[in-house]
Order: sequence, then C-alpha cells, then structure tokens
Amino acid sequence: YMLESEKELKERIGEIMGGQVLKLRSEEIREEGMEKGIQLAKQVLLLYGKGKSPEMIAVEAGISIEKVKQIVSE
Repeated sequence: YMLESEKELKERIGEIMGGQVLKLRSEEIREEGMEKGIQLAKQVLLLYGKGKSPEMIAVEAGISIEKVKQIVSE
C-alpha cells in the first residue's frame, strides 16, 4: 500500500527526472521488511517441521511464542 503523498511525490520526481524509474526509500524499506518476514517464516516452519516445540523455536528465532504459533497456523 502506497500513501497518496508518496505516490504524488514519486510522480513529480519522475517528471523532473525525465520518467526514469524511481524507487523511494520507503519502498525499499517495505521490501526489506517483507523479505525478512518471509525468511523468518521459513525458519520457523523448518524448525517446526523438525519437531521443535514452539517454545524452542521462539528462543532460537528471537520472537514470541504467540508469533511462532501464528506462523505455524497460517
């Protein structure tokens, strides 16, 4: 989801720069966060598949037990 102000900013800067493709820092941060979330979910599911308990996974992954349970249930 892109905020309206970011969309307008990107369009205006694109016009100034002759239509070159732009990636705002906010987009980069969002993409990095998504990638980290995907990697975390993969790690949790791998450990769960190996028979580790949600408590052990939470400690190894550095997240809450509730978050582990949420990832496993999705």
